[in-house]
Amino acid sequence: MNKKILPIVSFPIITDNSLNAILCAAEPKYIEKWIINSNDFLQIVFDEKEKDIMFEESEINIFNSNLFNDSAIPVFKDTLLECRNDVFNIVKKMIGSEYYCYTFINTNDLITWRSKNKQFSCRKLSFEEDTNVLIYGYDDDGKQLHIAGINKKHEFLTEKINYDDFFSYWMSAKQSRIYIHFFKFKNELKNCFDPIKFKNNLNKYINPYEDKNDKTYGLKAFEKMIPYMLYLNNKKVSCLNCYTFIYSHKKLLHARINLLIENFFLNNSFNVRFEKIKMCAYELLMTYNKHLQKANSLSLNKSLRKMEISFKEEHDLLLEVYKNLN
Repeated sequence: MNKKILPIVSFPIITDNSLNAILCAAEPKYIEKWIINSNDFLQIVFDEKEKDIMFEESEINIFNSNLFNDSAIPVFKDTLLECRNDVFNIVKKMIGSEYYCYTFINTNDLITWRSKNKQFSCRKLSFEEDTNVLIYGYDDDGKQLHIAGINKKHEFLTEKINYDDFFSYWMSAKQSRIYIHFFKFKNELKNCFDPIKFKNNLNKYINPYEDKNDKTYGLKAFEKMIPYMLYLNNKKVSCLNCYTFIYSHKKLLHARINLLIENFFLNNSFNVRFEKIKMCAYELLMTYNKHLQKANSLSLNKSLRKMEISFKEEHDLLLEVYKNLN
């Protein structure tokens, strides 16, 4: 087979770091169901210095045996140089067997490496520097790999890169050993939702706090982010990741509310009330997408103020949820 491209989505539900983004892009329905059934990815943190918002959990555990069939091949760069075609053939064979691949590459401005006194270079990718990238397809006729990752703004991007250029990214890495991971999602998913653990995590989320490193945890993180988003809008600076993150968080939280209803911890009125909060976040994201096409700061700022009120409603609603989880 000269060509094989595995399916991915354009907008993964979590893009706060490169590994989370590529895992969520590879199998969105499966990974979303797993996140909803887990007890994590609820607490958030806003970094005042970096002006960045993210989940408190660093990343999805790729070695979670309940979630993935996973294997990793460590390859020394000297070996990689000698067995270049063999390594690419392994990657293509695994993709042909429905395994996704990810690897860590160096994506600095100038990519160069030397072999036998000859210097090689390749074009600059749009991804953040020194990052994990997903390899989800190949095309032997065009001698290209289909890859995906995130940029510095946590926006998910896809690119096509020829075999020689990608090899240069591997060879320019600072590490002496390259890891190539292959993973496939399991067909069955165990229910690991724990209402007690979820209640504890919910308590931390609705009772925010700040640490000495200018980081704000919990619902207040969203409130702190709004003035920053207003500032960026007025300066006409893109911050799509902020709007996407708000909607993703509300979408996941709403799904967990429904999970609690299905397990008779809550009545259906909570679904209706949180649906309004989720839709407010969705409308904000849609307003921002329209703003990107045709700038309308007044309309966007109005939607942000509406979302600010929605955060207060969310606090009151989740306080009721907490009290119901006895």
